[in-house]
Amino acid sequence: MPRVIGATDGSHIAIQAPTHRADDYVNRKGVHSVILQAVVDPNMLFIDIYAGELGSLHDARVLRKSPLFAKAQQQMGSLFHNASVLVGDAAYPCLPWLVTPFRDNGHLSQQQKEFNHAHSTTRIVVEQSFGLLKGCFRKLQHLCMTDVDEMPRVIYWLVVCCTTSAYLMVLKHITSPCQMTTATVQKLELHVTPLTVCVIRSCLPCTVLKGD
Repeated sequence: MPRVIGATDGSHIAIQAPTHRADDYVNRKGVHSVILQAVVDPNMLFIDIYAGELGSLHDARVLRKSPLFAKAQQQMGSLFHNASVLVGDAAYPCLPWLVTPFRDNGHLSQQQKEFNHAHSTTRIVVEQSFGLLKGCFRKLQHLCMTDVDEMPRVIYWLVVCCTTSAYLMVLKHITSPCQMTTATVQKLELHVTPLTVCVIRSCLPCTVLKGD
């Protein structure tokens, strides 16, 4: 689709039942989770993330609570040059900077159907990126958390995983975090804090940390 600079969606990160307000974290599938909202560009790079909201919240509400929403509403011209936009699924509101598909009420015109097909084809990149992220960073499949006071740590895990993925694909010229070798990780560690090093290594499957 023309003028699209990214696709946005939310993904649930499973957690242990917190000791407080546990029911607030139960998502529609009956699993305790926190939400990771992300914007991914056409090259599957994470360019904006917002993490840690309650698993019971609707995607549209998470968006409205995110810094991205506030910035886009107040500074649309500076964030979206040349009338560029994001795409999101039908769970989101249609906004000047966020394009959603036509709701299929059984009476869509052919043009509307073609638009929805192009929209879906463009938006799928964010779903693919979430799949890649969770497949390569195994800790994102289930985070150990029983106290809401640990939320900053949970968010830190998510941020590190997302930014590490983008860093590797842009600066190291590889197409997937799964292609990392021991040498690649060692080079990456030169640019991050010691705590981030521990997070990265604990996130990666043992099969990734192989010799060159």
